[in-house]
Amino acid sequence: MSADRGPGRGWLIAAAAVAVLGTIALIWFAVGRTVVPPAEQSAPPPAQPVAERPDCPAPDPGAAAPAGAALAGVRLPCLGADQGGIDLGAALAGAPAVLNFWSPSCAPCREELPVFDAYARAHPEVTVVGVHQAVSAARGAALLRDAGIALPSYHDGADVAGPALGLPRVQPVTVVLDADGAVRAVLPRVFADPGELAAAVAGALG
Repeated sequence: MSADRGPGRGWLIAAAAVAVLGTIALIWFAVGRTVVPPAEQSAPPPAQPVAERPDCPAPDPGAAAPAGAALAGVRLPCLGADQGGIDLGAALAGAPAVLNFWSPSCAPCREELPVFDAYARAHPEVTVVGVHQAVSAARGAALLRDAGIALPSYHDGADVAGPALGLPRVQPVTVVLDADGAVRAVLPRVFADPGELAAAVAGALG
């Protein structure tokens, strides 16, 4: 009788093993096919809102940059304003202009922004603007808002204007343009007060 039971038990054990392996395979397949609901998937962080800022100088419709203007064809949006694709060569023509290239990560830039703000208020005959050289528009606009800076700035997140002017890779840099948009001075320095800036601009415009 013992000899008759042996093969039967072996068959039962083999069948049980096959059943267990089949169950494991089904579980593995089900886990591999599990789809995470859209609500549970990681979503990109929401874009930071950009603080509202004053409008930047913009040309009249159809206006063109003067011949030889250094920034002709260079188009930038205005930081924190509903203005995109402004042709800087046309926008800054007609009066001398002072451009201050800055970014939030540049400590000397943050220190001298009030100097340019004060100079702009004292010299309405000169167009004074910032050029924000950083990717995050939200961070730049927030810095200006928190510092109480009224000076408008173009947003150059793709680093377009600096190479067009051949500027050195430093910050801050100030560029003086004449009324025809020609470069009269490139000043890679920090200005301590509005009088110092006024003297530099007057000297550049001669």
